[in-house]
Amino acid sequence: MLNESGLSKRYLNVKLTDYKLHSAEYEHAMKCAQNLLANPDSTGILLLGKVGTGKTILASIIIKEFISKYKKPAQIISALRLFRQVKQTYGSKTENEADVIEGFSRIPLLVIDEIGVQYNSQTEQTILMDIIDSRYNNMLPTVLVGNVTLTELSEIIGIKGIDRIYPQSPLHLATFTGKSQR
Repeated sequence: MLNESGLSKRYLNVKLTDYKLHSAEYEHAMKCAQNLLANPDSTGILLLGKVGTGKTILASIIIKEFISKYKKPAQIISALRLFRQVKQTYGSKTENEADVIEGFSRIPLLVIDEIGVQYNSQTEQTILMDIIDSRYNNMLPTVLVGNVTLTELSEIIGIKGIDRIYPQSPLHLATFTGKSQR
């Protein structure tokens, strides 16, 4: 399952000990991750903030821990790749958009990385909302990762999408404001 999770070579071998807890911000992010892993029917978490601050590393650790703990599939995919997969079905005689969206809607844990890099079209917002809403209704957690603020994210996925992942609980939002660690 780990090989099919979408983890890149860079993050395939990251461990919990690789995640440096050097501030209250990182400690809170770790609590959000631990809460998600303890509650697999959680709505999910938002990992938002500056470039190079550890969001994707934490998301990768969450995937690895989820697969290890629950023996269920998890996947990480960039927003651009997700939209590309959906759009590739346009005009196809063998695949359709609904099937691809349904596939993302059924993965036990889905991480969508690089939110905010896409074109932010109405079509993309509709696709994201469809996936997030379906996952919410099926009690499957979604992790959104992006170099955006909560306000910017609400413009990208809409207030309904935010509400389904972030029920105004501090354990569903981790913000990263530090300097790049790359």
